[in-house]
Amino acid sequence: VIVLYKENLNFKWCVPKDNFFSSSECNSIVNHINEKGVSAFKNRSYTQHLELTDDSLTSKLWSEVQLINNIFYRFNLGGIRQIVGLKYDDDIFKESNIHTDFGKQYKDTDKLDTTHKMTCVIFLNDDYDGGELEISNDLIKPKKGSMVLFPSFAPHKVKQFYSGNRYVLIGVVEGDTFV
Repeated sequence: VIVLYKENLNFKWCVPKDNFFSSSECNSIVNHINEKGVSAFKNRSYTQHLELTDDSLTSKLWSEVQLINNIFYRFNLGGIRQIVGLKYDDDIFKESNIHTDFGKQYKDTDKLDTTHKMTCVIFLNDDYDGGELEISNDLIKPKKGSMVLFPSFAPHKVKQFYSGNRYVLIGVVEGDTFV
């Protein structure tokens, strides 16, 4: 049996994009997280979280995701599931373990979530030391306003950071299959 596979020569473990947000847009979102954010559970590494449902933000992110997906991944995507703003405190955060976002179990079941196709991280500040995002073997230095998009199956972690709080937006992109 001869099987012909489609090869993707453009694949990248992550695609960074500078200047996705302006400095003032980042500051506005950080203020919003600080004012409206909900305190996180004690077992979480972040201390504040806020789900953002702004249509213009979702539309802007979706447009960029589609462009990057068409060039580098060609996944069968459906849309943005959620966008969450997170605040990490340097005195609480501990460097995360390498993990993936694909296939995390639903609460209280043995089912796997196989619809999470891509993860987007947008850095809202960079006035702290450390805190790089390690994806596969790439180390992404936080840069205010920049975005990083990567497949949910990519192994990644956040490196330890010091002397300040770290603010990010996390976007979850969903779809039905990897084709």
